[in-house]
Amino acid sequence: MARRTNDVLGRKVQLVPTWSGPLDVSMAGNVLLPGENARIAPTTFDQWLAAGAT
Repeated sequence: MARRTNDVLGRKVQLVPTWSGPLDVSMAGNVLLPGENARIAPTTFDQWLAAGAT
């Protein structure tokens, strides 16, 4: 998502994946996915990016 957002915004940065810092390996996998009772908005990430990503 970070790479795609930077591309749309015209930012040329090199992103280096790392698990050091506050967002460590405990944030990997499906841990950030919504629960079964989540209300999901109809807007996709790609639609949000195309609309301006600001």
